[in-house]
Amino acid sequence: MKQAVSGGSRRNQTVLALIMLAAMEISLADEAVIELDIPAQPLAATLDSLAKISHIKLIYADDTVQGLQAGALKGRLSVQQALKQVLSENGLQFEAVGEGMLAVKAAPKKSSSSQDNSIFELGVVTVSDQAEFGKKLTSRDIATSVDVMYADKIADQNVLTAYDLFHRMPGVQITQFGQGTTTGKLSFRGFNGEGRVNAVKLLIDGVPSNTNDGNMPYIDALFPLDIESMEVVRGTNDPRYGLHNIAGNVNIKTSTGGNYVKGRMSYGSFDTHDVQTGLGYEKDGFSQNYQISYRAGGGYRDHANSDKNSFSGKWFYTPEDNKYKVGLSARWSEAGAQEPGYLTYQEQLADPVQSMARNATDGSKRTVGQVSAHLDINLTDELFWSNKAYGNLFDDQRLVRFDACCAQVSRNRDEVQYGAITSLTYHPTINWLDDFSIESGFD
Repeated sequence: MKQAVSGGSRRNQTVLALIMLAAMEISLADEAVIELDIPAQPLAATLDSLAKISHIKLIYADDTVQGLQAGALKGRLSVQQALKQVLSENGLQFEAVGEGMLAVKAAPKKSSSSQDNSIFELGVVTVSDQAEFGKKLTSRDIATSVDVMYADKIADQNVLTAYDLFHRMPGVQITQFGQGTTTGKLSFRGFNGEGRVNAVKLLIDGVPSNTNDGNMPYIDALFPLDIESMEVVRGTNDPRYGLHNIAGNVNIKTSTGGNYVKGRMSYGSFDTHDVQTGLGYEKDGFSQNYQISYRAGGGYRDHANSDKNSFSGKWFYTPEDNKYKVGLSARWSEAGAQEPGYLTYQEQLADPVQSMARNATDGSKRTVGQVSAHLDINLTDELFWSNKAYGNLFDDQRLVRFDACCAQVSRNRDEVQYGAITSLTYHPTINWLDDFSIESGFD
């Protein structure tokens, strides 16, 4: 597996991290014989039922089971026997990958023919004990280059801001500003992050998250422990998004569903310290997810103290028949920072970490908030309707002096965005077409 590494950091930090991680474990009972009476239905629903009955955790990629059907399971069977029965008829298999976990994957193909796949993945695929809801088109259905990085490559990273995580993604350029809350941004396909046109569409859990000028301050509200996956879609041939989708789009998905308690504390260079916590609870179709995190540090340069906090909550409900899914998501973050200012070439040669007297009062404060309501409905076995309504808040005050010859300026930005997204996906079963879908939508 290839991993591209972007340009070097301005500093090398030796970080001593103390990691506190407490996760709820689910015991594996795959050898126990249980009484099963599961009707013929989509494979994803059968896997969901098996997971709930036997208390195992299944690991599988969403597109591995999408559109597949499972026969009825009746009688006394072990989990292994049941899985083998429903997976083998779909060209799949399973293997144990850890205590209490089974991985579902494609069985080795007898044919030597290769499959064209433009999806490049870093890390372990989605971990879930319930079926993915609905049949909405994903980036895997787009004829373009897609890179995905999962939580096991994200959660333990020591980064100042979430956009730094994209250093691990191939072909992504990171532009670092390092001036208070003006941290940086990402770009690709030849676009420069310093330009006036920010060419990348940013989505957080599918919600548009660019400011009016295309920048990405909402990404600063995210902490690594809460991120489930990061997805980069390159190119203009993704019809799902329009505004800001010039070079492509990035979708960051945060934790949804599941039962877990997790936390992380770290301390490192320049008095950098953070605390990240997460809690998930799911029962009887109702899921709750919470995240509270804090980070502060002194910074590499003088006059560069910063701190930020973040809170998020998700509440979703799905009935047992999987007919619909309704939910609410909210996120709030506040940050404050000193700005060390810009140095001339001569000043940088004399002392690269200094902050000049002219920048003594430079600094910034930022507040970002997001709230979204979700309603997804399986109208029929072949017709899926997805809806989102959202509101974004961005409030930023910055005092900055760019040059000794210029006066300090005050930059105040206050944005309130609101919108809605709806899409209708038709996914018929056509014997002579492989995974045929039609989707239409409106923003």
